[in-house]
Amino acid sequence: MRGTFWTEAEDARLIELCADSTLSFRDMAEILTGELGKSIARNACIGRAHRLKIERPVSTKFITRAKPYQPRIRMYNGSVKHFKAEEVKTELRVVEVVPLNVSLDERADNGCAYPYGDGPITFCGHPKLPGFSYCAPHKHLCWKPFQDRVRDRRPIWRAA
Repeated sequence: MRGTFWTEAEDARLIELCADSTLSFRDMAEILTGELGKSIARNACIGRAHRLKIERPVSTKFITRAKPYQPRIRMYNGSVKHFKAEEVKTELRVVEVVPLNVSLDERADNGCAYPYGDGPITFCGHPKLPGFSYCAPHKHLCWKPFQDRVRDRRPIWRAA
């Protein structure tokens, strides 16, 4: 039979150690190993505390503070440029089109498929450009010029 058998005295000592929120389970295992003369692992302490349903006080010692997000862009030469939050500005592109708000069932094969709405989705419905799913204003909103697409696909690392 495998495993460690805990006596009532060992359980009481583990409960005392768990009350101290500054001790980690690794520290508790080392203390119990030194006091009891038998090897007790960290996971054994965790498992026994879980089976005894010991609730430990929350300690801020082990909580790490996340760094605030700092936007950055990886440049083509491999360097990284960091921006301050004030410098990063997103500009929404807007198209002056009054949609026909056509449902999926009503949309013809030659109607623009640009979606509108948060609830039931409707579509623009204006005549689409040949070879595209969108009308001219929505096509220019959604499609990048060819050179921009090629530039975006270039790898950011250089081949040696």
